Amino acid sequence: MNAPVESTRQRAQDFGAAAHLRSLVLELTQVAARPADDAMGEALARLAAQFDEALAEQASQLLGQIVLEAADTTRDWEDHVRASADFAAVARQVAQKVMACRELANAERAVAGAWGLAATGNAIRARLMAQRPPAASTFAELGSLLQPGLSQGLSEQVVRLVVGGDWKEATLESLFLRAHLLMRLAGGCLSNRQVQILDDWLWAWMPALCLRRSIDEDTTALYLDPARAQGLDICGPDRPAAARAPLYFTTRALARQVDHAVDWFQQGRIFPGEGLGASFRLEEHLGVINFLNRELGQICATAKRAERHPVEIGVTAEAWFGFHDVVARALKAPISPVGSAAAPLLADVPGGDAFADPARYRTSDSSRRAVTVRDASAAGLGLALDTAAARQIAVGDIAGIRLEPRLPVVLAVVMRVSPGAGNGQSMVGVEFIGRRVRALALEPAGGGKRPPLAAVHVAGDDPGGFADALIVSEVAYRSQADLLLRDQDECFRLRLGRIRRQGRGWKMAAYSVHPC
Repeated sequence: MNAPVESTRQRAQDFGAAAHLRSLVLELTQVAARPADDAMGEALARLAAQFDEALAEQASQLLGQIVLEAADTTRDWEDHVRASADFAAVARQVAQKVMACRELANAERAVAGAWGLAATGNAIRARLMAQRPPAASTFAELGSLLQPGLSQGLSEQVVRLVVGGDWKEATLESLFLRAHLLMRLAGGCLSNRQVQILDDWLWAWMPALCLRRSIDEDTTALYLDPARAQGLDICGPDRPAAARAPLYFTTRALARQVDHAVDWFQQGRIFPGEGLGASFRLEEHLGVINFLNRELGQICATAKRAERHPVEIGVTAEAWFGFHDVVARALKAPISPVGSAAAPLLADVPGGDAFADPARYRTSDSSRRAVTVRDASAAGLGLALDTAAARQIAVGDIAGIRLEPRLPVVLAVVMRVSPGAGNGQSMVGVEFIGRRVRALALEPAGGGKRPPLAAVHVAGDDPGGFADALIVSEVAYRSQADLLLRDQDECFRLRLGRIRRQGRGWKMAAYSVHPC
């Protein structure tokens, strides 16, 4: 009986929070209409601190509703995103006016620019927490504040901001990097709570977020040109930066900060001990640590890659996502390897098909996606596909990819889903897990009328078969039942063992073979 009352009360609180955010946007808009003076900068600092506090309170309520009530907060997240974007737009306008006023002291101009960048970073965080991509204009908006800071000598000046009720020291450069790192690291890979945790860490790491004008030849770094609308890209010993890339951020600086967070956790403490993310479960924080370590390793591996993948960038390929569609659809297609540009990747893939009717899904297959290869390496691919289709894909999904019509399917796991920036496409990053695969139909041991179970045999690099594995559904693995493989007159009993890899709905496990 109390549920409707509580729901109405919560809705009233949400409406009040949204109204408060809108009132702060309106007040700042009135400030932006005045001539630039020191009072304008002070008003921006005061209103930005209030807006940051109110935005954090609203985010806390939304995240709590998802956990405790399983509520549909889609509309509330849209209000959250819209309010943060509106405030950031006006904050940038005010910051640009103050920074252009040479009569003001450098410290006042730097603080105004810092609040403009901080508000833009908050808008980026809000979109990522709502599982939406950053706006297409975000890169240019960030550059519009850093560029005058660089030209006027304000970019490295340390300023103090009130964030979350506490004083934080930052620079225009560190706030610029915070926004770019959020976009590079968080988009499509972290949950909304983990996005908040990462942002709390970036605020704690502000002293280490420094842009450099040059790096040693053997240093792996992320680089950008603030004059261009682009994000952070990778450069290193075997992957030089573009000619116009004067600003760098070394990955070892970020790696040291991750190690610092790990030290805190080993001491039984939540890093950094403050912020909204400090109230989340330990598993959420550990997930961010594991992701950052994996991402840093991938960046280093990409920077040191001397040879590119033989697949031509820009070609259209076929892809299936999800265990059922990969096994039932992708691997039932005919396999006839021939020489092609992708042959080095798919060398020694056996021909043939494990099923009798390969043409069943040939003409009409709604699960098949047309994807465009945007990036390729020895470890995986970057694929572009329609955003509507990408919304159905999640990190951890298994994928089957046919690079050319007459080539066999290779297996991969989705590592990143990054929504597009207004062009109707999203980027999906996949890592290869099997290039020599074969679909199997296995019988559950014990007889009965149970239907065969679909599985995929993945051949490893060991010639004795020690590294081979089976991919089965999560339900099949959980049953812990032996599986029978019949080959003409012979029968083998397969027993699943240690999990080597797993994802959404599937497990890749070692197995042993026993006589029936």
